[in-house]
Amino acid sequence: MKRNIFLIALLGAMVFGYGCAEEKEQGACVPQTEVCDGVDNDCNGEVDEGNVCANPRLALLVQPAGPVKGRIDILHLKERLLQSDVLTTGVWPNQIVKDGEYLYVINSGDASLQRIQIKTMRTDRWYYLPQGSNPWSVAIYNGRKAFVSGWLSHTVEVLDLESGYIKSISLPDPASGMKPYPLGVTISGNRVYVAESANDGNWPSSTYKEKGAYAVIDADLDELIATLDSGVNECINTQQVVVDENARTFIVCAGDWGTTSWGRVIVKDPSGNVIGNIPVGNAPTKLYLHSGRGYLTDMSGSNIMVIDAVNLTVLKGGSNPIVLKESGYTTTVLVFTPSGTLYATVWDNTNNTNLFALNPETFEVITDYDISGPGQDVVYLE
Repeated sequence: MKRNIFLIALLGAMVFGYGCAEEKEQGACVPQTEVCDGVDNDCNGEVDEGNVCANPRLALLVQPAGPVKGRIDILHLKERLLQSDVLTTGVWPNQIVKDGEYLYVINSGDASLQRIQIKTMRTDRWYYLPQGSNPWSVAIYNGRKAFVSGWLSHTVEVLDLESGYIKSISLPDPASGMKPYPLGVTISGNRVYVAESANDGNWPSSTYKEKGAYAVIDADLDELIATLDSGVNECINTQQVVVDENARTFIVCAGDWGTTSWGRVIVKDPSGNVIGNIPVGNAPTKLYLHSGRGYLTDMSGSNIMVIDAVNLTVLKGGSNPIVLKESGYTTTVLVFTPSGTLYATVWDNTNNTNLFALNPETFEVITDYDISGPGQDVVYLE
């Protein structure tokens, strides 16, 4: 029906001169909102400007149960149309990131990094990592290098995206003697930050190291600069480290998944001094800074926690989280679109996924989509 209405309106503009292009020839143009129709609607001499013809999409990384290959689905936001099985990934895909004209997928099961051309949505290159390393997270530096955490190899693998060369950076054992299990990788400036979930390896009944650790690597020299800790005893099981525009470091600590210690976010100033110890509760895993707030995923339930990233206080914590689905199992990822909409993926107890769209200010759910299979990660595409 929408297409028919648009066609009638367009024919009317052509026949009766409603479009600005036609009216300009007659010396009159009535400004209207610019839309994607090949006409200068707002009478400024440009046609379809302002990115009105953009095709906003979300790429969803789906990780089926078991050691099998995953897939990428595409959600077209304007049409609310979900395309399933657009592309096949490697085994046990764990993360998808966007850098320039490419998507990169970390496949933990077959130890590979998969590069995908966004324009064609086709894989154009595979990079292979040490077998048994269980690659977990990836961050791209200046479009030239990939830094990949090896969860079981206790290393960070460095890939030259042109030559494919791999350099392995070993992470030293913490003073406690426990192993550094590297997880989330982020980049700020020319520094790579790698969270270390230091524990004894007896998953799921692991003993975690106090003062959760993280490594700092020089992205230009590919060298380990230091292994630091949060500075707070209660911070254990570090999941992610994020540095904001003011050079403050946010350290996400999941605790021991709620058995005896709950999650928190530790904040350091640029000099490394602890200036915030935010007890968010539950089991936070990923932090997204947006408009003065920090939004956190929750491994212990289908919730979102929120902190005030300016005053370093809890807005929505474990006692009053944003509950997306009562029967949900865990919130895996959040993503913000340029329009400000927040999308969140939630695994439910049937191993399927709900993708929720929310207003990040009011926390009101706008809509949700059903996805077949566990949704592991999401990125925004234009």
